[in-house]
Amino acid sequence: MKSILMYILSFIVILAIMTFVVAKYQMDNASLTGNDSTLVADSLKADSIQVDSTELKIRSATATIRQQRRQIDSLQAILTNVLQEKQKLSERLNKTETARQKQDNLEFEKHTKEMAKIYENMNPEEAAAILANLKESLAVSIIAKMKKRKAAQIMQALDPQKAIALSEYMARSSP
Repeated sequence: MKSILMYILSFIVILAIMTFVVAKYQMDNASLTGNDSTLVADSLKADSIQVDSTELKIRSATATIRQQRRQIDSLQAILTNVLQEKQKLSERLNKTETARQKQDNLEFEKHTKEMAKIYENMNPEEAAAILANLKESLAVSIIAKMKKRKAAQIMQALDPQKAIALSEYMARSSP
């Protein structure tokens, strides 16, 4: 019976020790878990703050991008208007330049007709002497507007080399 009693007593002591160890382990684990949960909570708060900060940065960047896109669209509209206005002004300038050239040509024709009449009324030798000193293009324009008989008399009075040069110029100018 002593041995059974010893056995039971040993069993109770071992059971008490094990209960104490298990209780101690649970308490230590509970305190660690409390600390871990505090650490996890703190980490989650820090992550949440970082996520919020990143979201604010993204929202700010998105707003800046939208504003810059609006500015780009506005500038593109202005550029389109400027280019259209430039095109209109260029067309106007071309029309004006064409009209001016036509007017200049009409005035040139008018003046050369008047000059042709003046040279027709001059002595052929005197007219030839003056025409010989003019630019070939002007001399040819004047001679072309004269009556054919008077033009022939003036060409005859010209130096033969000058008459040849004017004749060649007339031939090149004629269609």
